[in-house]
Amino acid sequence: MSEFPARLKALRKAKKINQPEMAKYLGLSASGYQCYEQGRGFPEVPRLISLADYFGVSIDYLLGRTDEKAVNPPPPSPVEPDPGVKRNIALRLMYVGSAYHGWQVQKNASSVAETLEKALETVVCHPVKCTGAGRTDAGVHGETYVANFRTASAIPCDRIPLAVNTRLPDDIVVVRATEVPDSFNAIGSCRKKEYTYKIYNNRLGNAFYVNRAWFYPRHLDETVMQRAADQFVGTHDFRAVRSVGTETKTTVRTVHYFKVRREGDLISCRVCADGFLYNMVRAMVGTVVYAAEGKLEPEDIPKILQSGNRTLAGPTVPPGGLYMTRLWYDEDV
Repeated sequence: MSEFPARLKALRKAKKINQPEMAKYLGLSASGYQCYEQGRGFPEVPRLISLADYFGVSIDYLLGRTDEKAVNPPPPSPVEPDPGVKRNIALRLMYVGSAYHGWQVQKNASSVAETLEKALETVVCHPVKCTGAGRTDAGVHGETYVANFRTASAIPCDRIPLAVNTRLPDDIVVVRATEVPDSFNAIGSCRKKEYTYKIYNNRLGNAFYVNRAWFYPRHLDETVMQRAADQFVGTHDFRAVRSVGTETKTTVRTVHYFKVRREGDLISCRVCADGFLYNMVRAMVGTVVYAAEGKLEPEDIPKILQSGNRTLAGPTVPPGGLYMTRLWYDEDV
């Protein structure tokens, strides 16, 4: 391992790459990379693999355990993309949304999309624009999420998750990359989506569910909640359970199922639809909670939907309990 700094420096110089370029490739600051060549730091395993792949040598050679550089030629370098080729790559990822102002890029706030795009740019070495499966609001989580981007890089898909994850914070993880047809679009190709809202229903709070489930201290009858949830199933105009904030051609959606399940103190509300309006799931959950509280009858919900009056439905519950949990595509992504 003591030979690692000298071998890294020699390989870099042989490839005529400067330290800032190597730092960008690895998703490090210039000073962070310099620590490697000065022997004051050592890369974690994913970055060590990235270095071996980039220089076309074995990890054993980098560590000084052998003088044999490599048995295979190096893979196409993500630092040297072919500008004439544009591949469409779909990413399946997961993220905890507590630290972000939603998926979509914001002018003055951190977002999941911006964080992912910056990490991808250091891997493929050109600007990246990601298209996501849908907007998730500030504090909302993605247990599963799909995005796609176009790249001129020849980096193999099976290496993209590892390369990108070394450049991402721990609360965003890419789990799979798949090359898809040019026509694929993460939002336009999605046939239906499922969100799950979690409620921690106990007189006392639970520290492990802070920003991960809505703490509700009064007992909720899940059978009444299910009766109310059933009223939403079908094709309806959902204006009464949306927040004004985004333009849409129509407020008619089809809800395939709305299932309420209790496991101990945790109530999960799973909603599947062909699409969702702004804050629709959170308002639907707020409405079924109102029904459990006796503030409205489950059978009142069809009339509320017909009225289109947002004030007649329940409140928009907090974002921390909401997760995107399933997405349907014709493509295997």
